[in-house]
Amino acid sequence: MTLPNRHQYIFAVKTFGAALLALYLAFAFDLPRPSWSMLTVFIVSQPFAGMVASKAVYRVAGTITGAVVSSFILIGFADAPELQALALAVWVGLCIYVACLERSPRTYAFLLSGYTAVFIGFPTIAAPTGIFDAAIARSEEIILAILCATLIHTIVLPQRAGPVLSSMIDRWFADAARWVEYVVGRPDDDARCAFDHRRLVAGSGDIERLRVHALYDTPELRRSAAAIGRLQTHMLSILSLLLAVEDRLTILRRERPDLVERLRGIHGDFIAWLRATAQEPACPAESAALLASIDATRPPGPSLRADPQLRLFAALVERLRDLVLVWNQSLAARNDVKSGRPLREAVQQRTFHADYLMAAFSGLAAVIVICICCAFWIGTAWPDGYTAAMMAAVGCSLGATFDDPAAFLVKFLQGTVIGTTIAALYVFGVLPALSGFDMLALALAPVFLVLCTMMAIPAYTPLALPMLLTTAAMMNIENRMTYDFAAFMNSGVAQVLGIALAAAVLAVARASGAELTIRRITGAIHRDLGRLARGDRKLTRESFESVMLDRVEGLMQRRGVGDGDTDALIDGALASVRVGLNIAALRSQVHGLPRNETRALARVFATIATHFSSANADHDTTYAAMGVAIDEAMAEVAKAVAEETTPILIGLSGLSQIMLGHPDFFRAPPATGVSLAKSWVGSRIYKVTGTRAA
Repeated sequence: MTLPNRHQYIFAVKTFGAALLALYLAFAFDLPRPSWSMLTVFIVSQPFAGMVASKAVYRVAGTITGAVVSSFILIGFADAPELQALALAVWVGLCIYVACLERSPRTYAFLLSGYTAVFIGFPTIAAPTGIFDAAIARSEEIILAILCATLIHTIVLPQRAGPVLSSMIDRWFADAARWVEYVVGRPDDDARCAFDHRRLVAGSGDIERLRVHALYDTPELRRSAAAIGRLQTHMLSILSLLLAVEDRLTILRRERPDLVERLRGIHGDFIAWLRATAQEPACPAESAALLASIDATRPPGPSLRADPQLRLFAALVERLRDLVLVWNQSLAARNDVKSGRPLREAVQQRTFHADYLMAAFSGLAAVIVICICCAFWIGTAWPDGYTAAMMAAVGCSLGATFDDPAAFLVKFLQGTVIGTTIAALYVFGVLPALSGFDMLALALAPVFLVLCTMMAIPAYTPLALPMLLTTAAMMNIENRMTYDFAAFMNSGVAQVLGIALAAAVLAVARASGAELTIRRITGAIHRDLGRLARGDRKLTRESFESVMLDRVEGLMQRRGVGDGDTDALIDGALASVRVGLNIAALRSQVHGLPRNETRALARVFATIATHFSSANADHDTTYAAMGVAIDEAMAEVAKAVAEETTPILIGLSGLSQIMLGHPDFFRAPPATGVSLAKSWVGSRIYKVTGTRAA
């Protein structure tokens, strides 16, 4: 059992206090549905003050947008409730589609504009002339709650994300230093997996997610926003370099231990330099001495033409040299961040993986679910049927970013049932005996403080949040309370039905979601390698590194899912980073070469682009053709005596080694729209019959 800590208790008290403040002000302003203000506080409250502040503006924008859209839809289709319901469903689906592609606090603007529109629109379909009053009232109640939550979490004992981000950066560099020590200084017979380098990839993603919020609650970080962007760029480069060093050392230790012996002289110097830079960059003289030692181990150009393994060693020496330079740059950027030093340069933004097809799939599934609920509501003339459609929209919106939204909604459904039960006890057993706001606050405190504490604990959040929202919504606290058991049960059944129907439809439409997401990520990796080979100028080195490490993190979040070996896919994806950087480097070096070498490299790029093309139907053949083209190019370049061809020879050798080291990953076909459809049909057959489709 996970017990709450001091920060979680404080969060619970602040959240409940903000909810009471919003409820009291809603009463004072005589708003029609004060309970909406209360439950909105529970939705917007977050552990860090920066999280609340970063989302507040976008939540307000989403609320206003949803109110405006619902007004236009209901007035535009005033005489056609079916078209009103369809238009609102399509709007929710569109908002979910955009939200799935957005990886920032702006996501909440799109999600909120979707389900705010149905919150306002569905209850007023029967009387669309009241849409403007309803839109204004809902907007006032929601915006009031957002302001109360932001005020309390920002002023009262704020927990800031900045110090947490700073400690995360320090831990990341400590882990990176241990990885360098392990890779460079480990004994030859040490196990390769003694250090899990995937932790660094995950840590990089955690830092990015927290950075967005820390900029809102820590003034020093706002001043050094450009330094944080530069630091993250250097961290991505460190990851790429460490992967390249480890891969080359592993191959050489296995095949040419005599070449590894040449590095014995710099092992001690490298580790001593690394430990000396634990807190700040080394002095220029120390770094220059280490770089000189590394350069002394570099093999001469002519010897590389006859020995492929020596080319690999030369590439290793280059990567070690680059690692020293980037490590010092990253530590300088870290010091700028810690000191809050402003830099006069643009903030460098991360590039994230975006799957347009899966986002469209999520939006379409939401449209289908909402339309089914609306058809049942309109067809049966059920007075509370709109509540089912509203909850279906909320469920689809909140679960859109999950691989398995049905599982999320089942947990949400459990919380809804429990919350309805708690609300019934309050409505028919406690509230009728109360008089005055102070008595109401005392009566609500025991249950809501416990639920707010549970919401602060990540393990309990999926259950506690729907319990809080349902309890607040079903209590429907107003200035003039009514206690109608039939109306209460109708509303409760409608909420449960809406979420249950959403879970059922999404269980069919989005089953095996994680497996399909894994295939889509690997397919996107293959396509980007093809784009690099074709020379797509829109895909820069920085954006490629950034999006690739985001994809690796996405694969890591799905370890152990499905029948395949996810760890092998993660290793293949990490190898793809090095393949892509090699391709980019080779393309930058091809200009000015003699005709024969240029043609040989052009054949390499053409075969890589063909192999990773979505139109390729014979990946075994094109995979073999890539190996042949690379070997022929190395043979052609090796004939040249010019020193300028040495980096090209090293790059081609590295490309060949990486491709051969991960044949299953690089030979696999990408996940196209057709293969996605086949996988979906196969998962349906397996769910019904228990056997895999061929």
